[in-house]
Amino acid sequence: QQHTDKVKALLQTYGVADPVVNDTVGVFQNAQLLSLYTQLVAQGRKSSLDALYVGAFIEETDIADLQKA
Repeated sequence: QQHTDKVKALLQTYGVADPVVNDTVGVFQNAQLLSLYTQLVAQGRKSSLDALYVGAFIEETDIADLQKA
């Protein structure tokens, strides 16, 4: 939540429109993100270990995205 709040503050500071129109958990405008979310939630519900794998995958993906940017 802290990350989301900071991003929202930056958007306001720089006058950028917030692309999030609905912040309900599991609701996405992008069909690819919705598909990935659904897949990862299903995988993470299998077991505690699978949930940890999902968390690690998300962190690795975030880092890779930041490095590309």
